[in-house]
Amino acid sequence: MTDNNPTNNNDLPNDAQSAQDQTWQPKKKSPAKRLLVLALLIAGVIGILYAYQLPPFSPSYIETNNAYVRGKPTQVSPKVAGYVRQIMVQDYQFVEKGQPLVQIETDQYEMRLAQAKAGVLSQQATLGKIKQAQNSAAANVAVMDANIESAKVNLANAKAQHARLAELVKMDAVSRQDFENSLANVQKAEIAVLQAQAQKKNAEQEIANVVVNEKSNLVAIDNAKAGLELAELELSQTLIKAPISGRLNEILVKEGQLVAVGANLMSIVPSDLWIVANVKETEISQIAIGQPATITVDALGSKQVLTGKVVQIAPATGSEFSVNKTDPSTGNFIKVAQRVPVKIAFDNPTDASQIQMGMSAVVRIDKVKE
Repeated sequence: MTDNNPTNNNDLPNDAQSAQDQTWQPKKKSPAKRLLVLALLIAGVIGILYAYQLPPFSPSYIETNNAYVRGKPTQVSPKVAGYVRQIMVQDYQFVEKGQPLVQIETDQYEMRLAQAKAGVLSQQATLGKIKQAQNSAAANVAVMDANIESAKVNLANAKAQHARLAELVKMDAVSRQDFENSLANVQKAEIAVLQAQAQKKNAEQEIANVVVNEKSNLVAIDNAKAGLELAELELSQTLIKAPISGRLNEILVKEGQLVAVGANLMSIVPSDLWIVANVKETEISQIAIGQPATITVDALGSKQVLTGKVVQIAPATGSEFSVNKTDPSTGNFIKVAQRVPVKIAFDNPTDASQIQMGMSAVVRIDKVKE
């Protein structure tokens, strides 16, 4: 088929085709298209900066969804062992400080108390006997003093009689036998004085022994009274009371169950709650004590925003407190940004009444102004 197109370059002479090639120019792009492409590039760069929160779109706060409601639950445990007689509360009930929770059987503790009271009375009776012995020993000492004085008087008379006979024997007025008898009487009187003095020392030693026994008995009385107080304390501890005010968790003990000292019966969650936000280590330098924060608890929805302040910053990352720490020296090392716990207290304590411990939250903490 023959092409009838008069503009076909194959039908043009060589000179004409060469002239046409020299006069051809590419089409110029319009300025509007160039501006559109440039605008798209700028918009893309701005979008990337905004998406990654890079300058100039860096926020004035630090945000993390790695945050949870925390509290300090108190474990309720018995201080004495025994069988549970009665449980006076229900699961999840709110209790006041000092409210009775559990009653342990008291029979054995009441018997121990009676035994301790009897021990105190017994020691006090012994003390009464010691007081009597002390009075008797004091009376014996007084008797010994009288005996000594009597012996001394007898000794003085014997010496006087002996002196008179000594003068008479020189004049042969008395017999030699009477004189020697008077000398023997003097010696007997001296020995009687020594005996009376020795008996007094024995009586005084008895007083000292009674004093020692009294001190020992007083210690025994104190020990018995301490045992009585311990028995009273143990009896009072059979009634387990709430150490703080708060809400109970599930009760783990049943009536009739034998519980040991320190067993976990239940826990009390106080109304004092706070937020622990785990912040990246690269952002922790922009947080300081007292910085305000906004809190959104997942359970309350994003529309209800609570406020608080940073009150404490952990001295180490969360991984340092974990049981199984990572060991970078093994060679399998992947650098991961660590998290530092930050404690945030609610501005309004009543806000904590709307939430429960363990709930998840989103936290925004204002950065420190440079």
